[in-house]
Amino acid sequence: MEEGIKRLEVATDRFGENWGVKVYDYTYGGYRTDLQDLLVSITQHRATAIEQQILPLRDIIARRNTRIERYGAVLQKLTELQSKFAEKDAENVQTVQISTVLTTEFTADDFWAILRELGLTPARVNDDELTLGKSEVEGAVARCKNDIDTLNNDSQRDMTRLQSVVDRRDESFSAATNLMTSVSDTRSSLIKNL
Repeated sequence: MEEGIKRLEVATDRFGENWGVKVYDYTYGGYRTDLQDLLVSITQHRATAIEQQILPLRDIIARRNTRIERYGAVLQKLTELQSKFAEKDAENVQTVQISTVLTTEFTADDFWAILRELGLTPARVNDDELTLGKSEVEGAVARCKNDIDTLNNDSQRDMTRLQSVVDRRDESFSAATNLMTSVSDTRSSLIKNL
């Protein structure tokens, strides 16, 4: 942005003749402006640049929260399977229906993909049934909880970053507003004194 700012010396006027004051104008974005307007423009540009950092962070956080929800749905079914093994006469393999956690946004394919991410490759008889052995379920539950914790930690870190960026944006807009108010007050004062 600084490359687009050029300082132009204004011809000496009566202030320069009488008191030796040099007056400068600037060009910014192809327009001639004075120092006060230039500072306001720079401050507004900074606030806008910071605002553009917020949108990608919000998208990252939203996608991660969706991922956490999906892992939670898988964990729910794995825990349901694990509870079936707690019975005294539990068999070597248990089955649960996964249809209760599926939605239009979270399909059976998504469910099975997460199981693969957890290191499971269960026999997929049909889209609606999950069949696993006890040791597979216990390992998958532990890995799933660990992955959810990791995703939660990453989300917390990104939320802190987002809050920091939002604070910087608010400070920039506040600085721009204060600068505009100051410039307006100074100009009003000068006009009254003329």
